[in-house]
Amino acid sequence: MKIKKLINIYSKYEDIVLITCLGIMGLVLFAQVLWRYFFNTPIMWSEELSRYLQIWLTFLGLGYGLRHDSHISMVLVYNKLPVKIQKSVTILTEIIMIILFARFIPGAYRFVIDQNQILSSAMQIPMSWVYYVGPLGGLVYCIYALGNIYTNILEIVGKKPLNNAGGGLS
Repeated sequence: MKIKKLINIYSKYEDIVLITCLGIMGLVLFAQVLWRYFFNTPIMWSEELSRYLQIWLTFLGLGYGLRHDSHISMVLVYNKLPVKIQKSVTILTEIIMIILFARFIPGAYRFVIDQNQILSSAMQIPMSWVYYVGPLGGLVYCIYALGNIYTNILEIVGKKPLNNAGGGLS
């Protein structure tokens, strides 16, 4: 099975998880408002769940943002460069990010293991469940970045038509 096909399959699941997290977060916060103002009884675990879903949205959103080339960037000089130079700058940027995540992922994983014995205050779930998405999000970002690097190299050497967009997966 080709890497591109695997990435596309994972991307569909990633989209579903992100939409589900955002939907649950919205519903829980809406329910919290209703219960607090109409029944004078707050839902004790709602803010904690929303906070944890926000963490998942943030770390899984790293890969989503890369896949759709929607991360904030400074393009004043970048857009004036020839397309092949733009691709080279994108490759260099992705390599730097992979190096940074290669340093982040092992420490984040150790942190997750350390958090396994600690329970959240309201929901009483292991905190490792909350923070597991850190190394997972970093790994997903690296996989997408490798895909972008591969696509950009193919475009630079002429094996694939040049695309003006920075990313190569979208």
